[in-house]
Amino acid sequence: MDEEFYTIPPTSLPHGNQPNSTEFLHTNTVSIFVDSEWNGGNSSLEGVIQHCPAIYIPTPLQIPQAVKHIYSRLAASADSLDHGVPELILSLVGTGNSFSFENSERLINGLGKLFGRCSLWVITSGEHSDPLAYAASKALRSALLHRDNPEETLMIGINSADIHNISTKDPNFPLITRKEPPHMVDARLNTLYLVWGKNNPTERNMMLFRACAAIKLAIPPPGNI
Repeated sequence: MDEEFYTIPPTSLPHGNQPNSTEFLHTNTVSIFVDSEWNGGNSSLEGVIQHCPAIYIPTPLQIPQAVKHIYSRLAASADSLDHGVPELILSLVGTGNSFSFENSERLINGLGKLFGRCSLWVITSGEHSDPLAYAASKALRSALLHRDNPEETLMIGINSADIHNISTKDPNFPLITRKEPPHMVDARLNTLYLVWGKNNPTERNMMLFRACAAIKLAIPPPGNI
């Protein structure tokens, strides 16, 4: 995809330039393959499939609509005017970085102190191999399991359609050939995925997509707060 697609578009398009029906975002669930570490205490070494709420975004042009949908849904269920709007958004997306065990534990402990202190959204890739996504998921799980009334916390995984797990035995996809989906972190608690409906994007384009989404998520749409 050309880089000009990543220019943050207006929330509405000029008359005569509306997207066709295949370009509208839709909500559904995404089936992800979760590493065995997150299998809920099961002694099996095999991973598990989790089904997580997701918004599918055909192109970066639909990022503003996806963000507006998130804020609208949260505002509709909020107890007060301020609820549903995060006080802090962290974008934690690593690219090939690695941490020592000690540094990972320090990051998990540090994030755990943020969870429960303020309304917080954390953006990650959701991949188990990403140490930032791993630490955020571990901290979130610990915070939600050990606090009775934690502040609003939302984990937002931003990734491509490659994460969707499709069984090779599924009769609905008899001829599909694709690489094995990446192993993901636990998504059972307070997690939403934004899925770019594109297979095998370049690393650079995926990073640009995440950056655009993070920027838009940091700006509440007018009329939803």
